[in-house]
Amino acid sequence: MPFYTCFAFSDSLSAAQKANIAEEITRIHTKLTGAPRSFVRVLFHEMRSSDIFTGGKPVPCAMIRGVIRAGRSAEVKKQLLSELWTMLQDATGLEDDKLLVSIQDNPANNAMEAGEILPEPQHEAEWLAGLGRTDH
Repeated sequence: MPFYTCFAFSDSLSAAQKANIAEEITRIHTKLTGAPRSFVRVLFHEMRSSDIFTGGKPVPCAMIRGVIRAGRSAEVKKQLLSELWTMLQDATGLEDDKLLVSIQDNPANNAMEAGEILPEPQHEAEWLAGLGRTDH
């Protein structure tokens, strides 16, 4: 269920950079939460320079907004934010004031995959087994 949306200006990231960012988001999320890799989804949304403003002025920037299942500790969320921030800064080369990373909690029972309501964190293995899957 974790769904990460990455926002960047059109053509500012190559296909290889996007693939690397998606892999890093997946690695970071699964390392810190224990969620299966197959749960992590990443979407890139590209914008024109006239589509986003900071302080009322168009400014080049990059952002990641992650929606994750509620129930993660404050420490896990803090570590997610920190590692995602560092990865985004390394990937884009942008300064601190041109980056934004946020995480939003979503109750597990407010999302559905494979036609089933998602499990609470730490109950993924049982849920996958009930679907006849063992991926992690």
